[in-house]
Amino acid sequence: MGVQITVRDLTMMVPAIDAGKAEFLIDGALALAYLSAPCLKDVEPGSDAAKAARMIILAAIARWATTGNSRGIQQQAGGPYTVTYGAYSGKFSDSEVRQLRAICRAVSGGGGAFAIDTAPGTHSVWPFDTTPLAQETRVPCEPMEYYGGVL
Repeated sequence: MGVQITVRDLTMMVPAIDAGKAEFLIDGALALAYLSAPCLKDVEPGSDAAKAARMIILAAIARWATTGNSRGIQQQAGGPYTVTYGAYSGKFSDSEVRQLRAICRAVSGGGGAFAIDTAPGTHSVWPFDTTPLAQETRVPCEPMEYYGGVL
């Protein structure tokens, strides 16, 4: 189960990649993807979610595989200081992580970690609710005291 990527998939995007390097990058990328978006382990292999995650992961692997010492180097200068960033980071970009997590949210059908019903039951939350449904389901209760007053 889960997202499946083969060396053949990667060689279609990066034809000149060595099979050993491809296997190494695929294993690492899948491990990082599963840490970033754990639900990807349980996605059905042929589903749209698995295909979308597969493309995001493959694009990241292709980026890692094709950046070398001469390409992708970035420099920033400010005053007398210069900072040089290497191209290979060995991680997903922030947008890729957001996309993988969005796939998890879409698959789970939820928007967050959990939900809490702060007013379970059918009683009205507000004592001054005058809607017909609230009048039918109102539960009688004692007046509440707050800061010395009565509600």
